[in-house]
Amino acid sequence: MPQAQRSLMQLLHGQDIWERFEPSSTTRAPEGWNGDHPSLKRLAGTTAGHVVIDVGVWKGQSTITMAKAMKSSRIDGCVLAVDMLQPGG
Repeated sequence: MPQAQRSLMQLLHGQDIWERFEPSSTTRAPEGWNGDHPSLKRLAGTTAGHVVIDVGVWKGQSTITMAKAMKSSRIDGCVLAVDMLQPGG
């Protein structure tokens, strides 16, 4: 885990909430509304900061796109995904 992600996790939760998490495999591609647009890759891959805040995440495509761009650019950072759960959703 990158240092920026570790620091943010400690600040927000006081611990690593993903410590024992094991993702299940899925065949579905992440969905989003233009969440794989080249501008997201360009901005996240050249960010001067270490934290990108993605507001209005929906199904995560933009979050994944920006996280992959940061990783491929070797940026020690993370993407903080923020969304609101809709009642009944």
